[in-house]
Amino acid sequence: MIQETDAKMMPLLYESQSWADLDELVKGQVIDINEPSYFNEWDQGTGRVAFVCDARGIAQKFTPEMLIQRDNLNWLYNSRDWSNDVIADHIRELEVVSLGDNFGLAKCEEGAVFIPKSTLKHIRNVIEKQQEEYYNDGSLAVGSKFEAWITFTGGKYPWRVTYQGVTNIY
Repeated sequence: MIQETDAKMMPLLYESQSWADLDELVKGQVIDINEPSYFNEWDQGTGRVAFVCDARGIAQKFTPEMLIQRDNLNWLYNSRDWSNDVIADHIRELEVVSLGDNFGLAKCEEGAVFIPKSTLKHIRNVIEKQQEEYYNDGSLAVGSKFEAWITFTGGKYPWRVTYQGVTNIY
């Protein structure tokens, strides 16, 4: 029977200690980027690496989630045969990230979505009606999810909920 003090166990003990040391080293080196940061990308037109910039050429800060949304938007635009460079309206699940008196903001797979005041009012009215029917004590708040038709505007917030576009409220 092999015991812990046996000479045959020593190489295994050293190996397990080496793995533990490696784990500690890796944990110390891993940096999780969740805050907005500057990123660079390969520019096929110039053959150089450049910072991710806005339309004016000014470097922008992005979170990793924003980079994924940007890639999804590029894929959406490049993968379809759009007539007159117009992206068709899409139905998407949205999550509210900010609410104000006159408008709200949501996010979807392709980026930020502007929620007009009229849409916020409609959602609140529907939620109030649901409260009467189901007593679920829900309200429109940051983190609320709903499904709506969105149209591409290309502005500060690339998408906007269309007129009477809300199809489902969760």
